[in-house]
Amino acid sequence: MKPIQQAGRGKSFVKRVYLPRVIGFGLGALPVGLVVYQNDLATWYWFGIFFSAFVWPHLAFILGMRAKDHYKSEFRSLFFDSTIVGFWVAAMGFNIMPSILLLSASGLNNISAGGVRFYMMGWLAVLLGMLANFLLVAPHISFASSELTMLICAPLALFYPLLVGFVTFRLSKKLSEERKLALELSRTDSLSQLPNRGYWEARVQDIFQHAKTHNETPALVMIDIDHFKKINDTHGHLVGDKVLIAFADALKKFFQGSNATLGRYGGEEFGVLIPHSDPHSAEHIANAFRVYLEKESLATCKQLNIKLSVSAGIALLTKEIKDFSQWIDIADQALYDAKTNGRNQVCLAQQTYTPSFAASTANQA
Repeated sequence: MKPIQQAGRGKSFVKRVYLPRVIGFGLGALPVGLVVYQNDLATWYWFGIFFSAFVWPHLAFILGMRAKDHYKSEFRSLFFDSTIVGFWVAAMGFNIMPSILLLSASGLNNISAGGVRFYMMGWLAVLLGMLANFLLVAPHISFASSELTMLICAPLALFYPLLVGFVTFRLSKKLSEERKLALELSRTDSLSQLPNRGYWEARVQDIFQHAKTHNETPALVMIDIDHFKKINDTHGHLVGDKVLIAFADALKKFFQGSNATLGRYGGEEFGVLIPHSDPHSAEHIANAFRVYLEKESLATCKQLNIKLSVSAGIALLTKEIKDFSQWIDIADQALYDAKTNGRNQVCLAQQTYTPSFAASTANQA
């Protein structure tokens, strides 16, 4: 799978560089052509300008897309871009305005594509391009830029940095979205699409700390599908997975719109944290879900004549609970008691519970 992903990203890199190369060499050909015309240079220079502006960008794209290693091919093309720039800077006699713009555009491309290291390599390519020009014609210096040359340089100066900035912005936005997706995937159980154990425990632990600080009483409900091993053994693991998916969907549907924190704890066990609770309401909610699941008659279970039921254990956060793992253990023990007592029931852990002042006032009212 990894080579396919790399290949896809490599092609994306080639496509990303293509448009700036087309526009950059197209706009760059204008001041280069003007200087060649003003200095009355040899005719073959015009063939070179035509190749740089109208042939090379498309040829580089084709080579990059067809290469086995798209990244290496594109970096070679970027290196050659800088070589072309160096050649034209020397050919113009280092005419100050177009030379600065071409070198800036080349450097901008290189540093955005490969960082500082490739930026420095780009300067090596520029020197090679200059050397190639010196081998063909005698070196000459002509720093002065005419008003017309400066005017023709304006489109390259104005629009090319904007184009590279826009392309870079789109890339950073795409990378940000990919990071968000990767983070979400790392937090989500792939089968149930609920928070996985690690992320769910981290969220519950945060709520635990907040509740201890503010003297709140959330309830932790651990829910387990009854006789799930039998479902797997009788119908196979693929059916078992479908049952888990259907159960998770029912869990999400039942608690939709509430402040409950849902998660898959492991295997056929799920966790639900109910904020601002008390023994009566927590037990009522857990029993309501158990009955809801029986009446819902999940399509997957109905087709296979599977009677789905759950057992649940509830632990309210009390002052006696000092540690997060202790809270989980108490709820798990209550779940174990529910299963021992015959399953398809809710068991409330035996705890000392002192209602808050607000709750007491509300009950008295």
